[in-house]
Amino acid sequence: MKMKTLISAFLFTLFSLSFITCHNPAGSGETATISINLGGGAARAVNGFSTDPLRPRSDITYDVKLINTGTGVVESMPLNAAGTASKTVDPGTYKIDIDAFVNGWPYAAGSHGPFTLTAGQRETAIIAMQRRPDAIVLSEVKDTTCSFSPAAQSSPAGTPRTIEIWNYTATAQTVTLNSISGGLNWTGGSITIPQDTHHPLSISFNTSAAGSNTPNLTFSWSGNSESHAFNFTVTSTTPPDGTALNPFEVWNPTEWSYIARTTSNPPGYTAWDLTKHYKLMDSFTLTAGNPALVIASSDFTGGLDGNSQTLTNDTNRSLFRKIGTGGVVENLNVTVTNIDGGAYSGPLAAGIAGYNEGMIDNCHVSITSTVRGYGNWVGGVVADNYGAVENCSVTGGIVDGNGNDHVGGVVGSNSGGTVKNCYASCNVNGNNNVGGVVGNNAGTMENCFATGNVNGYRTIGGVAGYNTYGTVKNCYFSGNVSGFRTAGGISGFNTGRIENSYVMGDVSTTEYYAGGVAGDNAGGTVENCYVTGRVSGDSYIGGVVASGNGSSLVQNCVALSKRIERKSGSDTNFGRITSNSSITHTNNYARDDMVAWDVTTSATFSFTGANTPTGLGGADFVIGTDLLSSVFNLSNGWDPAVWDLSGTGATLNVGAALPTLLGMPGSPVQNPVVQ
Repeated sequence: MKMKTLISAFLFTLFSLSFITCHNPAGSGETATISINLGGGAARAVNGFSTDPLRPRSDITYDVKLINTGTGVVESMPLNAAGTASKTVDPGTYKIDIDAFVNGWPYAAGSHGPFTLTAGQRETAIIAMQRRPDAIVLSEVKDTTCSFSPAAQSSPAGTPRTIEIWNYTATAQTVTLNSISGGLNWTGGSITIPQDTHHPLSISFNTSAAGSNTPNLTFSWSGNSESHAFNFTVTSTTPPDGTALNPFEVWNPTEWSYIARTTSNPPGYTAWDLTKHYKLMDSFTLTAGNPALVIASSDFTGGLDGNSQTLTNDTNRSLFRKIGTGGVVENLNVTVTNIDGGAYSGPLAAGIAGYNEGMIDNCHVSITSTVRGYGNWVGGVVADNYGAVENCSVTGGIVDGNGNDHVGGVVGSNSGGTVKNCYASCNVNGNNNVGGVVGNNAGTMENCFATGNVNGYRTIGGVAGYNTYGTVKNCYFSGNVSGFRTAGGISGFNTGRIENSYVMGDVSTTEYYAGGVAGDNAGGTVENCYVTGRVSGDSYIGGVVASGNGSSLVQNCVALSKRIERKSGSDTNFGRITSNSSITHTNNYARDDMVAWDVTTSATFSFTGANTPTGLGGADFVIGTDLLSSVFNLSNGWDPAVWDLSGTGATLNVGAALPTLLGMPGSPVQNPVVQ
């Protein structure tokens, strides 16, 4: 059997034979079964050559996704040790996507469908896997010829590019690099590649003219001399130098690792370090066992332009331990399955960075499972922020403090930094100082929102768990907040300033201090905020603020909850606006039909305080009579540069649209209405 080298780019080959069988169980008429069998069956010819089916083995993993194209639902089909899987489904139209990883490296992909399952139908298909376009593969083939289309690559002159040589023969192979032509430099000689592994070959352009080139790479192995052509395009004649205007280009996980591995980089990458600027040129996966950019003692002070590419981070750790002063990470999409702070990142756990003293801008984290910490400070983007986090989002999954403090959907703790134009659509769990966007805010938060549920023990907030002398403005929350005590729709505990914000969800505590906007307003200010959700607890419960002290201020706020609930006990410190007479109240309103409701007895009881603009109850805002504009207007501090007040000419009726915030990130659909 002759040994040949296969170069793959847009080459469909039987890297894996995947037999897909689809049928309906006899007589069911309601369900269908999809079965996958990898590696079973005889060799088959594809594109002029044939090969044996890939045998299932421990270093090869598959990610098999079953997609219902009608509903959009995606389900996983894990393969067993024999390379088979089966799933019973409803009749419909489906598509199957398969990604293959060898020793944790993404190697090939394939798909089948769409195909439609109807009663009694049986379908058998072969999925031809497409290899990565930067892979040279040594493999066992039975034909003397094969066809391929060379990969189109592009790069500035002098830029190193990594070509992976993979050995999937039966034994280790010694490969000698003989020559390379067409305006390329190469680094090499003789290399030995163990069975079932790979070797990175670094090459770079030395041509001085931009344009297309078709160099040939010639090498020999096991008595064979092979020559294969590539199609490279020189995009620039100025080699990158790692400056902000001419960043180094990162194309794959190997080059990504060179950013951090500064003392042992190969030729062409020796200038790469944590102070340089980089630009992602492709999307790729960082798998378990590959080095990620997590440095135990050094800060990243350079720049990373994600170029709107996606890093799939399966390393179980944050991408950066610390972004130092002057460091910038921007325009990056990150997909994570699990970030486990205890196992890999120390107590800090985050989708992008443990600490940030620089700038993180326009970065978006998608969580498919959990970002979990085993100590304080956990965030979807950053665990502890001293710099700026702007235009960022976190979607899906859970940010889980695992019973610890300072947990936020975007930032765990904002320690004097700025969080602006950010949002979180994920659930957040923790102990103390737990927030939908930020767990503990000692800085500035502006134009942020959260839509998931937030749960904790104490100081829980829909936007910021603890607003520690910070500022929260132009924010909203549409999930539900629950805790043991001290919870608020915007902030659980506020010693700073909350303004121009609203809450649509419910707020609940087991014990005391549940407030529609803030649980405990200890010396803080809450102004121009409104609440539509239900507020409940055992004692000291308020439609806007639960409690406070003599230096606290609540003004120009509107309580639109239908009822405030006492979950147990007989405490009467329940107020339509607040429950504490020490707070200064100015120009507040509450709907006239709001009731105080005892859940245990299923009966109403009396609110505390007077129903006046300066009282604990606020002035009556009469359902069915008053115009929204009589309260939501500029003279009451409702700024049309911040709020969309276009619908406030309507009467205050159930279902009437309420003011929404302008300029929110992600252009969300805001639909607050009178309940």
